[in-house]
Amino acid sequence: MGSDVPVYTVEELIESGILEKPLDGNHGGTHPKGSDFVDSGIPFIMASDLVKGNIDTIGCKFISAEQANSLRKGFSKTGDVLISHKATIGRTALVGAIDTDFVMLTPQVTYYRVKNYSKLNNKYLKYYFDSRTFQDLLNLWAGGGSTRAYLGITGQRKLPIQVPEINVQERIVDILDPLDRKIQLNQQTNQTLENMAQALFKSWFVDFDPVIDNALAAGNAVPPALEARAEQRRAVHAADKADNAAPAPLPQAIRQLFPASFVLDAEMGWIPQGWKSRSIGSVVDLAYGKSLPAKIREPGPYPVYGSGGVSGYHKEAMCDGPGVVVGRKGTVGSVYWVPNNFFPIDTVFYVKPKIELPLYWLYQKLSHMDIAALSADSAVPGVNRNAIFSISWTIPSTGVLEEYWKILDGNVQKKIQIDEQNKTLTKLRDTLLPKLISGELRIPEVPDSVA
Repeated sequence: MGSDVPVYTVEELIESGILEKPLDGNHGGTHPKGSDFVDSGIPFIMASDLVKGNIDTIGCKFISAEQANSLRKGFSKTGDVLISHKATIGRTALVGAIDTDFVMLTPQVTYYRVKNYSKLNNKYLKYYFDSRTFQDLLNLWAGGGSTRAYLGITGQRKLPIQVPEINVQERIVDILDPLDRKIQLNQQTNQTLENMAQALFKSWFVDFDPVIDNALAAGNAVPPALEARAEQRRAVHAADKADNAAPAPLPQAIRQLFPASFVLDAEMGWIPQGWKSRSIGSVVDLAYGKSLPAKIREPGPYPVYGSGGVSGYHKEAMCDGPGVVVGRKGTVGSVYWVPNNFFPIDTVFYVKPKIELPLYWLYQKLSHMDIAALSADSAVPGVNRNAIFSISWTIPSTGVLEEYWKILDGNVQKKIQIDEQNKTLTKLRDTLLPKLISGELRIPEVPDSVA
């Protein structure tokens, strides 16, 4: 495959019956408003919901089925290839199995629906949309880099697509799809590990479950403000006893690290006996990142972190890892755990502990804060760190913090290993993709071990 591979515009693929007419979401007065969103229903997919080749049907917004059925377009279904074409340009996803008949798209996102699968493989189309050649052209035509970047349906119909023979398309998919599936499986494993870490943090440091358990076991009074949680813990222990399970949720060696009573703190309310209330500013410093425009970055191994996450790579790091990054402008309040050396830019803070605390505990603590809400009172866009510093935290005892990190350290290291494996797999996929599509790498030349 190469220069001899046929190239068709989207318009030509429509006219030949290979593609249906691509459509985006509803514009103008018919576009759902914030007040229309409901807790569950039809997923309402924005550009931000196209995540690593899939659609996020859990964290997205929802509209009612009644409202969705009143709209005139933007109904996307399983098998469609999605691409963002407004502001955030070039994110792609393949609509997989969904629990509803369709998902609704915003005007930021277009769906491409294959009509003739004997001529075009939808997974190949998605890979082609991901290729550097296509992405560069899409960004050029859309005015990428501008906050008003946009390429509407009319412009998209002129986009060129390389369409090799269907057996070649399928072979490309056979090579790349296993890599994607392994990457996705790794991502799911890491998400499970993250969920476990969040659950432990919430149980110990938000709900105070071990302290409540100790108080109940000792016959100590539980403050009225925590009585609802205490009742839940009683129910858990009753169920454990009914199942002949050990009533203690934690080993005795860990349980004894926690107190069995609460004290009333003037700022924090009821906190575990012996734990301290301290202002965030006395515990950590939030240092400013440094400007690093894309035009002066030089290729290298170190991730560049903005408030939206990794925005590129650079040959030099500014901070040693592990670290914690907090968005201060743009995506205000975003919090990232960074395992290795990194470069934080001027839209973020990076955390510098002032006292001995597990860095991962600080990451979880900041993640549980609604930092974005603090920006509402700021005269300039973003959040003022002094607004964060003035808030108080409950600081556990040293023994509890040490045990917390002892439990999580193995999982954190496993996550790092999985991330490194995914980087290798992603690099392999991204190296193969343009070579396979351009024909530089012929299909028979691909080793069976890769395919």
